[in-house]
Amino acid sequence: MKPPVRILMLCFFALLGGCSVSSQVNLTQRSSIEQRLLVRSLERAMAALDVESFRGKVVAIDFYGLTSDRDFAREFFTAWLQGQQVRITADPQKAQLRLKVFASALGVDKGQGFVGIPAVTVPILGFSMPEVALFKSVSNRGNAEI
Repeated sequence: MKPPVRILMLCFFALLGGCSVSSQVNLTQRSSIEQRLLVRSLERAMAALDVESFRGKVVAIDFYGLTSDRDFAREFFTAWLQGQQVRITADPQKAQLRLKVFASALGVDKGQGFVGIPAVTVPILGFSMPEVALFKSVSNRGNAEI
C-alpha cells in the first residue's frame, strides 16, 4: 500500500473509534467510586482530630452538614469515636460532654479536560452527534472537613 492510503486509513479508523457511544447508568444517588472517595476523605479528616481528652467519657453528638450525606457522616463519625474508646449517648442529659461537629465540606469534586468535538444535537433534524475526543481526562477527588 502507498503511504498516503495508509495515512487515510489510519485517520478513518481513528475517527471511527471516536464516534463510539458509551452509556453510564447510576442506580444510586452516588456512584460507588464517589462513595469510596467520601469515606476515604472522612477517614483522613477524622485522623487529624485529637480525641485524647474525650476517651472514657460519655459524649452526646450534634452533627451538622450542608449536604444530604451528613446522616451517613454522623453515623460514621459516631462509630469512629466509639473505636477511639469514647462512649456515645443519645440523651444529652446523661452526657459529660456535648460535641457540636460541623462537616463544613463533604463532597466529590470532578475535574475534566477535553480536546475534540463535544456532543451536539442538530436542532432541526433532532439527532445527536456523539463527541469525538482526541484527548479526555476525568478526575474525581473526595473532600471532607470536620
